[in-house]
Amino acid sequence: MLRGLVIALFVVTLTACSKPELDGVEPQRFERLDLDGVLDSPALGSETVIDHFDIPTDVTNWEVESPARRFAKIPGTDKRTLLVRASADEPNIVLERKGEFDLATFNSVRLAYTFQGLGWASIAFFRDGKLVHRSPSAYLVRGDVPAPINIPLEMGGKTGICDTMQVVFGGKSHRAVRVVTIETLYIPPGALLPSPDGPPLAFALGHASRLAQRVVTDRPIEAMVEVGGGAELRFSYGRTFEPLGGDDATLLLSLLDFDGKVLMQESFRAPLEATTWASERVDLSEYAGRNLTVRFSLRGPEQAWVVGEVALWGEAAESRPNVLFITSDTHRADHIGVAEDGVGVSTPHIDALAAEGVLFLDCIAPSNVTNPSHISMMTGIPPRDTGIVVNRLRLSEGARTLAETFAEAGYVTMAALGTAHLGHNGSGLGQGFDRMNWPPRVPRDAVEIIDMTEAWLDDAEGQPLFVWVHVFDAHWPYVPPGTFDRSYYDKDIDPFDPSLPDPGVPNDELPSDMQGLRDLDFPRAQYKGEVSYLDDQLGRLLGFEQLENAIIALTSDHGEGLGESGVYFEHAELYPGSLRVPMMIRWPDGPRGVKVAEPITNYDVGHTLAELAGLSAPDFPGRDLTELVGSEPTEPERYTISSSGHSASLEVGDDYLILHLVEHDSPHSVRAFVSHQVELFDLAADPECLVDLVDEKPERARELRTQLIAWLEDAGPGLRGDANESPEFLAQLAALGYVDQEVEEDVSFWEDDDCEWCRRMRR
Repeated sequence: MLRGLVIALFVVTLTACSKPELDGVEPQRFERLDLDGVLDSPALGSETVIDHFDIPTDVTNWEVESPARRFAKIPGTDKRTLLVRASADEPNIVLERKGEFDLATFNSVRLAYTFQGLGWASIAFFRDGKLVHRSPSAYLVRGDVPAPINIPLEMGGKTGICDTMQVVFGGKSHRAVRVVTIETLYIPPGALLPSPDGPPLAFALGHASRLAQRVVTDRPIEAMVEVGGGAELRFSYGRTFEPLGGDDATLLLSLLDFDGKVLMQESFRAPLEATTWASERVDLSEYAGRNLTVRFSLRGPEQAWVVGEVALWGEAAESRPNVLFITSDTHRADHIGVAEDGVGVSTPHIDALAAEGVLFLDCIAPSNVTNPSHISMMTGIPPRDTGIVVNRLRLSEGARTLAETFAEAGYVTMAALGTAHLGHNGSGLGQGFDRMNWPPRVPRDAVEIIDMTEAWLDDAEGQPLFVWVHVFDAHWPYVPPGTFDRSYYDKDIDPFDPSLPDPGVPNDELPSDMQGLRDLDFPRAQYKGEVSYLDDQLGRLLGFEQLENAIIALTSDHGEGLGESGVYFEHAELYPGSLRVPMMIRWPDGPRGVKVAEPITNYDVGHTLAELAGLSAPDFPGRDLTELVGSEPTEPERYTISSSGHSASLEVGDDYLILHLVEHDSPHSVRAFVSHQVELFDLAADPECLVDLVDEKPERARELRTQLIAWLEDAGPGLRGDANESPEFLAQLAALGYVDQEVEEDVSFWEDDDCEWCRRMRR
């Protein structure tokens, strides 16, 4: 409550030194409110254990479904525990107990366990053989020492007596779980949410996150405000789950003067759906020129809600440029109309954007996979140093993001995303965004994303904006809508006609929807159609009045292999098709129609946008790419690292070396690699990387390999948060072709050994 005390002292000082009524009313700028707990609020209640099961002594009352079970000692202790194992044939472990479980009395289950493997646990309750409720899945942490984990049940108002409880462990095969205790608990609702005595944090309800704080029954949160002319208080609110027993609370908004007198009070009911946000606006113009306290509280049964996007809006804001950051997922550099090595795709709106600004002719992504690459762009830090190389790892809360940089500078920050795994629950990138929205399951069409952005722009009403728009249409499967379908392919030809020549590519190297394909030009043409369609939608976005004079950057997280380098319709491996991406930036009074040949990596885009927006000495990693305009191109070293850390690469001039860090073969690729294998290519003579020169130029290969290993060994401390291992999230990734992305606890990417390739490179 120290921060609450600071506010109280501020109030006392302001009362003694200032008049409650201000002499003049200045135009109100956008101002986020950082609310704190009221000093005299009671403490949260303590948790209550409803049932406790000591598994070693109580195991006879449990049914255990597992390929193997036995009692084993806990390492380093004299205690015994139940050890259960899974197998490839039986991947799930189920512990089931009969009894009386009153769902109105507890809201969480705590396990004490040790775990080896990669997996999750969930809790289910049954009545008369029928499922009543299943909890969300909780990611299990590896370790040899018993660790507790609380699994919130999120029962959504379900009540009644159940006769069976199941504890289910799932995930990767060959897991070993030692179960020590199982407890059902009642945990005060507020304890399940972040503390109110801290800055707003990205909090997800359903498939949308907002910068939010906790408010608990009988524990209000509040902030002092100076109300300007035409002021309006805006906020969002919601609850994470329905209360036990179904009774609901009411959110109260109160406005108090210096003496604590309530000047205004309004009440708000919970949204009809448990995990959704509701938004409100409250006119404060009649209080213009006064210092007041804004207070949120809950009235009714004990609950905890979240209140987000709490800000004071007014008649005018400081004139600052809006900033739009567009990432077109899976978009190759040669698939824009103005590309010098273009393929004849029509992208008039992207071309016009490039003509109004600077086009970077040689840009690569730092990785070949969505979340690691976006996290790199949003932090200015390469995946080697974030330690995030798979889609399942979230960014740590301690990381500083581009959105936070703009938010701290007074910008309203918004993100409209095209795929679920890039949302805050999957990536951790919601931090710093006032609002972020992503699809609940299947990817969104560009038209939905642009429609959402348009509505948000209207909400902003002249306040400075940082908006991230992510479109996913170019990603497989290639199914362009409407007139864009087969716009680059003869509609009278059946590309699956068995009478057509054999393409020479095994079916198992092609995506699932291309089994039996005879003409490889068909998916290439459909990919073009997707790019033209998203360009059409981006034309709507770029035409919005609020973005007329905005700073705009467009790039991609990675490319796509369209058959080059043996990669078929997938962004596998680190060949140019998977890494080279578009990059263009337009800004007010900037150069027009300029092309920059300097090789760049797009994680510098964040620093560049901050500089262009005039943020004073932006403390954000990277360099200002606009400084390359008019400069002579050089041959910088460019490094990348692949999905799961399977490979790393180094490009210097035309020399391109790939070092395969582990044995692997990628889906939809005809090539397979052994651990520490090296490939060397001449990009000028062989842009598709078909001719390996490692035998022809062994000394150059050794030189670049040594340099690449030194880079790998110089990795930063990492910005890894937790991993999302829920079955639903993994199923979403699998549906998009992301499979077998291992999450290693050790962030180290290189370990020298005495393998054949290491001996060969040491000669």
